Amino acid sequence: MCPNCDYKNEEDSRFCERCGARLETAKESVLPIEVTEIEEEETEEKFEEEQGVETPQIMEEIARQPVTEEEKRRMKLLSLISVLICLLLIWLFVKISDNQQKRLEQLEYQKILKTEAREKERHEKELLAQQIEQEERAKQEDERKKQERLEKARREQAELEKKEQERIENEKAEKAREAQEEKKRAERERDKIASTPIRIFDLGLKEPCQGGICSVLGSPQQFEGKFVDRYGYSHTFKILVVEQSKRMVWVRWYYPIYTMKVDDKEISRNMEGCGYWLERCVIRIDPLMCVFEPIGIRYVRTNSVKLYRTDYGLPSQ
Repeated sequence: MCPNCDYKNEEDSRFCERCGARLETAKESVLPIEVTEIEEEETEEKFEEEQGVETPQIMEEIARQPVTEEEKRRMKLLSLISVLICLLLIWLFVKISDNQQKRLEQLEYQKILKTEAREKERHEKELLAQQIEQEERAKQEDERKKQERLEKARREQAELEKKEQERIENEKAEKAREAQEEKKRAERERDKIASTPIRIFDLGLKEPCQGGICSVLGSPQQFEGKFVDRYGYSHTFKILVVEQSKRMVWVRWYYPIYTMKVDDKEISRNMEGCGYWLERCVIRIDPLMCVFEPIGIRYVRTNSVKLYRTDYGLPSQ
């Protein structure tokens, strides 16, 4: 029985047929025998002395004696024993050779198993290395795809931010343009209101004078009224136009005196240096402004007084 794998081997086996382990056998007891070397001549001489007969003679006498049946049986038995011993030795030799062959085969088989084990281990290492390499490549590919996704997301985010910034800038520009348009529209509306006189008073004309210059018809002339500004406050105004004349060497010089009063404020302008009603006069007392337009100004053929409101600012023209 193999102590390693518990395989039952043959009785005379020295090694296990399955795993090749060495089998333990009972050791035969051998008694020690002392052997002394004796010279052949001394032994023959001693034998001859003891028997008193020479050895060749004895042998011849023994050969001349007849062989008995008992001796023949003994010889046959000895021969048979010798043959059996030879057969046993041959069997032992064959068995030992067979065991040796089996041992060699077992060793070869173990060598093959070890080779296959090493090959299998090498193959497993290669497979493991390939698997690790594939996992590393897959990891790198996943990392690359992740970086690509992140880069794509960043580009998309940047594009969205750019579009959002452009949209905000467009909205701001649109709002600024609308505000500018609204401002221009409000300015036009304001300018339209500020440029439109709320009252126009005609001073009339006299007969043409020398050089086509005419004077005001009737003097003095006075205009009164009330005005409510954009904030709801009421104001009273009074406009007075008085014509004066001054005698020169050969002609009489006519010139006006303008007076404007709003609530408790009053302003007068003497146009003596202008002569013949040729100079425009502007008097401003907020929230009103009075513009005196004589003839000849902007091809106006009548003397007139225009009253503008200043609570919307001054007109552009």
